[in-house]
Amino acid sequence: MPNLKTVNLLLGNSEGRVSNLIEALVRDVCDNQAVVHCTRATRLDELNRQVTEEKFDLVILIPEKLPGPACQDFRGCYAQAAAAIRIIKVQGPTPTLAVSVPVQHQAALAAAGADRVLDLPFKCDEVKSSVRQLLNLPVPSADPESKTPDELPQSRSFFAWFQSLVANN
Repeated sequence: MPNLKTVNLLLGNSEGRVSNLIEALVRDVCDNQAVVHCTRATRLDELNRQVTEEKFDLVILIPEKLPGPACQDFRGCYAQAAAAIRIIKVQGPTPTLAVSVPVQHQAALAAAGADRVLDLPFKCDEVKSSVRQLLNLPVPSADPESKTPDELPQSRSFFAWFQSLVANN
């Protein structure tokens, strides 16, 4: 097995099932390229504390599902989420992905420093693509077993040889 790099992920979200899904998506993107260590924060103050105490390679947060200490309503937390993103960026150039953000809040989070802000509804492929780009991971090549014979390089040369053989006879 090749020497894999480690990706330290900070995941900010209060819903366990959604956190499990996002972590699985990140692990899928990093498969055979990196080992993922995931730290979770279920409140904005926890996320802010984690960011100041540890170094992360990627931060993913769902602002609406990440309440702050002065924010009892999940939907009213976008200003505090923007403040948290600014704290993340003060600590260093950690790539930050905000997920499931309504259009009216996207500009504020982007202005705060979020590298990517994904719209509602939640789309797994968008999350995976964003994670891949933010971590600078290559797009995996297709599995040779899933290709048709004419898509394989060795098959092309065989078929070219075979066609020339048939054409000459």
